Amino acid sequence: MQELHTHLLALAGHAPDPWLIIAREVLAEGDTARLTSLLTALTTARSPLPHDDHPATSPQAAGPPTEAEPARTGRASQRQDETPWQPTRARNRKAGASGERVRPRPFLEMGAEGQASPAAAPTQPPAQGLPGDGPAGQAGVVDACSVSETAQGRGSLVSGDGSAGQAGGGRFQPRDRRAGAGFAESGHERDRVIGLLKAALQSHPAQHRFSPDGRDEHDRVAVAAVAGQRGTEACWAVTRDGTDRVYLVQAEDDVLIAVTVEVQNALTAAGAIPRVEVFGADTRLPDYHETALQSAVLLWSATPARPVRVAPVFDGASANRGPWFSPARELVVDADERQKLLDFLDGGEVVMAAENHLPDVLAKSPADVVPADLRSDGAWVWSAASGYFLDRHLVAPDPALVEHAVVTAPPGRLSPLERHRVRAALSPSAEEGSLWRAG
Repeated sequence: MQELHTHLLALAGHAPDPWLIIAREVLAEGDTARLTSLLTALTTARSPLPHDDHPATSPQAAGPPTEAEPARTGRASQRQDETPWQPTRARNRKAGASGERVRPRPFLEMGAEGQASPAAAPTQPPAQGLPGDGPAGQAGVVDACSVSETAQGRGSLVSGDGSAGQAGGGRFQPRDRRAGAGFAESGHERDRVIGLLKAALQSHPAQHRFSPDGRDEHDRVAVAAVAGQRGTEACWAVTRDGTDRVYLVQAEDDVLIAVTVEVQNALTAAGAIPRVEVFGADTRLPDYHETALQSAVLLWSATPARPVRVAPVFDGASANRGPWFSPARELVVDADERQKLLDFLDGGEVVMAAENHLPDVLAKSPADVVPADLRSDGAWVWSAASGYFLDRHLVAPDPALVEHAVVTAPPGRLSPLERHRVRAALSPSAEEGSLWRAG
């Protein structure tokens, strides 16, 4: 279910990375019971399950369990950076001799029902690779591909023959392409799982620092995997806490779960820990993702960037007079026309909040009452001051912006890709230092 995928997004940065990777695989397969077990184990732990990249929260740092505290579940004794990522889910979709499908073993050492089982040992070596029939597939061939970017950080994947790059293999194919189609339709079960997700979020507070710095060898693999999937729109990369590479992907709503697992597969096959966050253009993102996107570098997008225009508020300014309007600036006296323009101007998303207000240059007693936040519909950026002067003094906004507004529906919330491009247009110098280039 797409709703469950959205709730799992909220656990990113809170739950351990390996746990989240496995939970998303389970969601893609529609295994309600397994997801419930994983969530139960996460929410009933006496202490938060350790993050693999934070030794301070590891079992070794926390000390051995006491008699009043059960043994912690989590990971092997080595730190993650000392042991390569080893997916440990055995998978066999076809029925065995007993007619039962082999139950996968998650990366975290948990029992079948999600209870801690520190003494449990696997009966056979864990299979390599993530869910899929037959041997592990191959990651996309990216040697013949390049990522071309403009000065604003736009990218598009192009193969040697000029066609879109494709990720080969595609090992994981859900039985039903609908998100979470295997989940029971019972509202009670859905509410139970969502309740566990919310409890897990509250019990695992976390804080991370994101940086655009760094260029990872697996960026090519991520871009090829994303570009090779239907319905993908953009891919970013960001470095978390100085070492962890995280990939953020915007895609159409009906492929979010499938794209997540496909990109996880490709990165795992390349030897990377697949930290992949996939969301829709209209998804209400948690603060974790919003913060990550502010520092992320755009690696690839399905569509080229269009110019973002900035509308001036005033017709000029001078050291003596300050900002001023030209006597030729039009007034909007028709109430209906003025309201339509105000609806458009007020509907733009705030892309840059202003700390201070501007003086009202048309008032008899100028005071700092004019809002100066910058708003946008993805194509234009304008100041909230334009709406103020239209509303209070009937002064029309910039003529070119008016032409755009009268033929455009009132804007809504920007997509992450639109927001990224607007911010890049407003701060090109900041974007210039973060460009990622292949080759």
